[in-house]
Amino acid sequence: MKTLLGTFSIILFLLIQTLPAQNRFSISLGGGTLFSSIETISSSVDQTKLPYWNNGYLITMSGEYKMSDKLSLYLSTSWQKHYYHENLVQFAHVALAGYDYSISGEKSTLYELSAGGRFYLSESNIKPYVGIGIGTLLINQGKIEISSWIGSNTNKWVNLWQDSDKTYLLMQINLNIGLEYNLSQNLSLVLNGQLITGLWDGPLYFPVTTSLKLGL
Repeated sequence: MKTLLGTFSIILFLLIQTLPAQNRFSISLGGGTLFSSIETISSSVDQTKLPYWNNGYLITMSGEYKMSDKLSLYLSTSWQKHYYHENLVQFAHVALAGYDYSISGEKSTLYELSAGGRFYLSESNIKPYVGIGIGTLLINQGKIEISSWIGSNTNKWVNLWQDSDKTYLLMQINLNIGLEYNLSQNLSLVLNGQLITGLWDGPLYFPVTTSLKLGL
C-alpha cells in the first residue's frame, strides 16, 4: 500500500510541475463501499479470482486535470478490502462418524490504479459527468483454512483451501458516472459510481464513493 501511494504521489507531483498554473489541477480523497455482481458471486475461481469474497469498502485518491470546462483527464488509485463469506465455499467432506470441520477466512485486499477521462454534462455548481478509464488490479486473496477433527476437537488438521492466498495482477477497464457539487471556489463534493471489470477472468464489481476535491 505504501509503495502504491508513493508511486502515485510521485506521478502526481511530476504532472503538477508540467502543467500551466491555471488552477485546472485538483486532487481528491475519499472512500466508500463496493458491491459485487451476481455473476461474480455465483462464478468459479477461474472466472473471477475472487470467488469467496464479495462486497467491502475502499479508500480512494485521485488527481484530475481539466483540459476544458467539460473535459478532464484523471489518474486514480484505491485500496480495497473485500469481505470473506463462508457460505460461498463449497466443501465436500467425508461421511465418517464423529467427523466435523470448520472454515475460517480473511478479507482479500485489492490495489487499483487507473487513468482515463471524464466528460462534464454541465458547467453549473452541480455538474454531472460520465467517464471511462483503464488500468490494473493487484489482487491479494485472503487466506482460507479448513480445520477438521474426529470426535474431540482438541486434535485438529488444518489445511489451506486451494483457491485462496494467491496473488494476481490483471488489467481492468472501468466506467464511471457521478455528480460534482461546488462547495466553494476551490472545494467540491464528489459522488462517484463505477463499474470495474477485471480482464482475463477478473472480478466484476461496483464501487460507490464520496470524495472531497480540492483545486490547486
